[in-house]
Amino acid sequence: MDDKTHWWDDEREIRAQYWHPGPGQVVVDIGCHIGSYTIPALEAGATVYAVDPCEARLSQLDSFWGGDPERLTCVKKAVAEPGGYPDWFLSVSAYQEFHAPADADFTTLDELTSDYSLTRLDWVKVDVEGAELGVLTGGMETLARFRPTVLIEAHDMIYGWVARLGSEGKCRDLLTGLGYEVQIATYTRSAPRNFLIGHPVSPDSDGK
Repeated sequence: MDDKTHWWDDEREIRAQYWHPGPGQVVVDIGCHIGSYTIPALEAGATVYAVDPCEARLSQLDSFWGGDPERLTCVKKAVAEPGGYPDWFLSVSAYQEFHAPADADFTTLDELTSDYSLTRLDWVKVDVEGAELGVLTGGMETLARFRPTVLIEAHDMIYGWVARLGSEGKCRDLLTGLGYEVQIATYTRSAPRNFLIGHPVSPDSDGK
């Protein structure tokens, strides 16, 4: 990544330990922002669907990638639960346009995998500033079908309203209910926050 490394120095340790897409694998990066997870996945040989409601971010990301254009699909949408952000979320979240522009098109993870006719999905990353539970709620069929490894940036330690919702615990419970083992990694080098890493548990393993 040569001269671009300064763009994604943050969370470098998290990626080094927990983000390992490989050749031929399929990745959905929800809230791809500047590409700090998308570009390493592409460089490792994966195919990536980079999802963000901001056109400027996607344009910048597309310009960063000089490899096979067939392996990067930019999706200008916000991912949430069916119907977009519900009224209760808007009322408690001190909604700002860093979640999604007011005129954003919404989709769900389930709709996205259907729209792009995915036949495999190996990794899902979620960074949506407190709306992560809605992403999981709108992707339960996808998670149950494909059993991808899931990496979620939780925001309970960053935003008080997310902590009051108990978002991190609800995300963990949802993944556990779908047969995932959830590991928690605390990141402290910049704004402290937890990452949830969901590993699918094999039906014949002791951790079922």
